[in-house]
Amino acid sequence: MTKRGNVARSSSKFRALGAFGSWALLATIGSSICAGCMLLIADDQGSNPERNRDTLVLRFGTGVGDSRVLKGGWAAMEPWGVWSNMTEAELSIWVGRAKNDIDLELRARGIVPQEVRVAANGEDIGTVQLNNRTAKASVKIAREIAAKQSPLRLVFHVPEMRSPAELGIGADTRKLGIALESATVTY
Repeated sequence: MTKRGNVARSSSKFRALGAFGSWALLATIGSSICAGCMLLIADDQGSNPERNRDTLVLRFGTGVGDSRVLKGGWAAMEPWGVWSNMTEAELSIWVGRAKNDIDLELRARGIVPQEVRVAANGEDIGTVQLNNRTAKASVKIAREIAAKQSPLRLVFHVPEMRSPAELGIGADTRKLGIALESATVTY
């Protein structure tokens, strides 16, 4: 295993990164781990090594959640993920100097079907259509936008906030917007 800055790399097939209670963290060939924040970064070179892209997978459930990237607008994490509880919910993700445009893939749903506007570093980058079932939604972030500020600041503009109680689907009276299970950032 070699260490470059805060990222450790290994060329063995699997390596133990650490034990956390009864959990062991393993990484595969060519993957990296951010030593400062323990986030797994997997190299995604596939059949096109010219792309030389990295993938950062963030999960948002209690016990496995990457809560450090959650900024304003999020409720407490739950076992499956996290709800937004404001009309603007922010993620702050360290991607370093992006060599390519960034692909952001979310596993998310809305409390009600809605179109959510997404901004990166203060610029609108598109919308994602969310319904009330978890699905993948994607947006692309231009490398020039990502380069404006580090860490990358993503803001989700959520137009519809409702409580499960007012929708007749539960007793929870919190106003909720979008449910986020994971975010995959390829850069």
